[in-house]
Parts: sequence; C-alpha cells; structure tokens
Amino acid sequence: MSSLLYRIGRACYRHRGRVLALWLVVLAVLGLGTALGRGTFDDAFRIPGASSQKALDQLRMTFPEAADASAQLLVIAPEGASLRDKALRDKVEQGFAEIEALPFVKGVQSPYNKHIKGKITPDGHAALAAIRVSGTISTFPDSQREELLWAAERMAQLIPGSEVHLGGEVYSVHLPKLSVVETIGLAVALVVLLVVLGSVIAALMPVGTAVLGVGLIVTVTMLSANVVSINSTTLILAIMLALAVGIDYALFIVSRHRDQLAAGLEVEESAARAVATAGSAVVFAGLTVVIALVGLSLAGIPFLGIMGTFAAVGVAIEVLLALTLLPAFLGFAGGRLRPRAPRRSRSARAVAPVEAAADEAAPPATPDEDGAATPTGLHGAAASASGPSRWWVNVVTKFPVLTIVLVVAVLGALAYPAKDLALALPNSGRSLPGSIDRVTFDLISREFGIGHNGPLIITGTIVESTDPLGIMDGLRDDILTIPGVEAVTVATPNENADTGLIQIVPTTGPDDPATAELVHRLRARHDAWLSEWGIDTSVTGSTAVQIDVTQRLSDALLPFGIFVMGLSFVLLMLVFRSIWVPLKAALGYLLSVAGRSARPRWCSTSAGSRRSSTSTRPSR
Repeated sequence: MSSLLYRIGRACYRHRGRVLALWLVVLAVLGLGTALGRGTFDDAFRIPGASSQKALDQLRMTFPEAADASAQLLVIAPEGASLRDKALRDKVEQGFAEIEALPFVKGVQSPYNKHIKGKITPDGHAALAAIRVSGTISTFPDSQREELLWAAERMAQLIPGSEVHLGGEVYSVHLPKLSVVETIGLAVALVVLLVVLGSVIAALMPVGTAVLGVGLIVTVTMLSANVVSINSTTLILAIMLALAVGIDYALFIVSRHRDQLAAGLEVEESAARAVATAGSAVVFAGLTVVIALVGLSLAGIPFLGIMGTFAAVGVAIEVLLALTLLPAFLGFAGGRLRPRAPRRSRSARAVAPVEAAADEAAPPATPDEDGAATPTGLHGAAASASGPSRWWVNVVTKFPVLTIVLVVAVLGALAYPAKDLALALPNSGRSLPGSIDRVTFDLISREFGIGHNGPLIITGTIVESTDPLGIMDGLRDDILTIPGVEAVTVATPNENADTGLIQIVPTTGPDDPATAELVHRLRARHDAWLSEWGIDTSVTGSTAVQIDVTQRLSDALLPFGIFVMGLSFVLLMLVFRSIWVPLKAALGYLLSVAGRSARPRWCSTSAGSRRSSTSTRPSR
C-alpha cells in the first residue's frame, strides 16, 4: 500500500497541472449535467413491509383525500360565545369556504360534518378542522404556507374576538436546508487552520480539496436523483461529511509534509513520502467511515440506506482528492511550505555553532519503517520531546491502569442512561416554544386533549361485506371499549365500499409510551376482527410509524454492529498486524457511542423534571 501511494504521490506532484485540470474537467462535466437535468428530491418516508406502511399505502389507493398533506385549523370562539350558535357557525363556514377557494387547497374537513365526531368542544368554545393541500410536505412551498396564514387572519376578522391558529404536519416538518451557517463554519475552519499551520498557503490546501469534493458530491447526488429516490437530507449529510473528512484528511498529509520539510527533506521526496505514510492512514480511516455508512443499508429503511451510500461516496471522493489533488497542490507550493526556523534568543545563538556541529556529525534524516523521515540532530530531538502533547502522553503512559479505569468508569457512567433511551419522530410538540405549530399544538392539547395532536388510523379491506356501514359501526363500538381510546372521530367506508377507515383519538400524546401500548392493543385485535367482521386491519399514525421504525432499527442493530465492527476489526488487524489494537479500538468505540447516545436521555430527563407539573389538558 505505502509503495503504491508513494508512486501516486510522486506522479501527481510531477504532473500537477494535468491532475488539477483533470479534476476541474470532471467537476465541469458533472456541473453541466446538473444544470441541464438535475433531479428532484423525494422526502416521502417509507418503511417497506411495516404494518403502518401497509395502512398508508391502502389510504393512498382507496382514500386519497386522507393521504394528502394537511394542516390543522383551530378556531377559538370569543369569550362567552359558542361556535355551535348559528350566527358564529355561518361565519366559520364562510371562512372555510374562502380557504377552500385557494388554488392549492383540495378541501376542508369541517368539524360540522355529520360524519365527524368530537371536533367541537362540548361547550362550543373551540373547533378543529383539517385542511388538505396539494403535493407533499416536502414540496409544499413557504409562499403557500403564508397564504394559509393570511386566510386564517381574514377568518379571525370575520369573528371579532376570536382566535384562528394553523398547525399540523405542513407547519411542523422542517426539512434541513443549506444556509449561511455552512459558510461561517468553513470560514471558522480556515481561521483554525491558519492558527495551527501558521501559513496561508498550507491552510488553503485542505479547504480547497474539501470544497472541490463538496462540489463533486453535490453534482453526483443531484444527477442521481433522476434515477434514484433521494431524500433532501441525503445531500446535507453528504456535504457535512465531505467537508469534515476532506479538511481532516488533507490536513493530516499537509502536516506530515511540513514536518518532513522542517527536517530537511527535499520537497518532491517529502510530498511522495507524506502520501505514502499519512496517506495510508487516510485510506484506512476513509474505509472505516465508508463501511459504517454503507452499513446503514442493513436497517431496511430505504432512505437511510440511500443516505449512507451517498455520504460514503462523498467520503471516498475526499480520500481520492487527498491522495491525488493534494500532492499536486504541494507541487504548486514547492518550498514555500517549509516552516521557518523560530527566532532564537541571544543565548541560543551563542550555542548555535555547537548544535550545528552536532547536526553535521549526526546522520541525515532517514526514513523509518513506514517510510517517514525521522528528524535527527538536536533540533528534532528537542522538538519531539517537548510540548503539551508529549506531557499528556507521559502522564497517561506512566499510570496506564489508572488511566484505563478512569476512562472506562467515566464513559460507563455517562452511558448508563442510554438503557432508557426512547426514539421518537419529530412533531409539533418538539418545536420551539412560540413557533406557529407549537402554539397550535399546545392550544389543541388545552381545548381538546393532547391525543388530538396524534390520532391513530385503522384501515381495513371490507370488499366481501354486504353491510359495510354495519361493520364500521360495530368496529367503532368495539374500539371504544379498549383502554386508552378517548374517541372515534371517523368510522366510514370509502365510496366504493371496499375499504374502511377509522380515526381514533388516544387519551395520551403521540410520544407517550401509553399511546404505543394502545397501538399494540389495536394490532393485537387483528385476528379477532378478521374472524368476527371479516376485515383485515392495519394501524398507522405517527405513533404507529414510530413503533415500526424503532422495531426495524432494533432488529438491524446486531447485523449492523457485526458488519461494521467486524470489517473494521479486520481492517485494523491488517494495518497494525495485531489483535490488541483493534480490540481496544472497538471497545473504545462502543463506550464512546454509548456515552454519546445517553446525552439525549440526560437532556430529556432534565427537561422532563422541569415540566413534570404541566398537565396535558390545562384548564382555561
């Protein structure tokens, strides 16, 4: 490996103009292709084979209106008034009609519909409607969100003293986007590199290779979106990883090159050796990252697999750039990367002839076993024997057992809460206080109960039934007897009377473990309902999807661990020709992951203790 990389580094150094031109041509071709025919991202969330996905697919086919993207509209009456009064009802329905007239609105599910129950509070103080909109959550533009908000304000003006709030999935799903933050991060990285390396040219090299790699992975991802379903988050992850590893890997090689130049090595030889030595570490480090990212495909969730694959491609591109374009940059820089000798005091200058004589008597810089130049003479020895890094190494190696015990104890203590970590999908209840969807979420919880923020849906095939309405009524009555069910707001067959839909309001919120228990109870009734009513049911909704995602990830955890840890272990054995180094690396990795995974649990426990006195249905 080192010999091959040595030849690659020397060749790229000598033919630096061609190497740079080749990479720029590749970027230009991909950029032109992207400009002429870039694909579109698909942010639909699918879990093939899951019960919740089966129900969603059935909804799209038989109840397309129920599968549309939607917003929630909450109307609160003026103090002392009731929305059940005819005068107020007429005003509310007029507002619904104006909203329904918007070109992107498919319909408004009115709380006054005789087939819908429980969407008006008993005292008539509040009403809850659903607005179906065109497109998906990811394609719904901000301009249309603003139009809905203006329509809600006009509706509030129709009823002086009333409140009209918008929320729901259209406002709660916040897809990540590139912003000025990434540019600021790049500028900060450049400043750090300037401080660490002390050279503008040396600092620009890692940033240059990283930015070029980002351009390549962006164009590759956008072109691939024409033939593969790619989530928009995939591009964000690929960019972040490409920037991080691109700077890191290039910095590793540049630092090695400058150290060798400081030891007196000739520039071309130093560039080749830096690629051969530090480049070997870059290759193996990149391979371990690629293995981990590709391993995401084992989760059985398509968008995770696609995300990991394209992020792995981004890492691989940065590795190639570090091994080829970077030595070309080193060739353009030449001897300007050689560190300047530090200014010495008068006493140091007085002993300079002695040190020079000692250096002349010592052998020149020679390659060590891995091909690196080993600095000889007093300057090299002094440089390698001082500094905070050397002090830290001396401390931990002087007390190895104590160091190991302390590290394992601290990480073990940090990791302990991870055993209680529960996964959850984002919803309006987790949005920032004061945001549009969070305000509506809290008001719905106050007026109706928190369960109205996360209803469950049951679908079932009733094509063989001669009494679809009777089946729906019987199923609704049975569901109302199940603990944890507050109400059944909808129980109806579709127009073709071949599929039934039931909407259930739990007594608890979408993230509450009690709601997950309700989902399990509903799914446990599948066989009984199939036997009694002849209906094959599936349960979906945010909590049901969350359960299926968690189960899918739990099932994939062991295969993922074996795949990633196994291949990485073999890779490290090949690098270090030892079993103990890979073993220590694996154990350290597991402890660090456990400690990192426990952090959300620490935060949620702290936040939960502050909210423990808050009711899910506070009084007005």
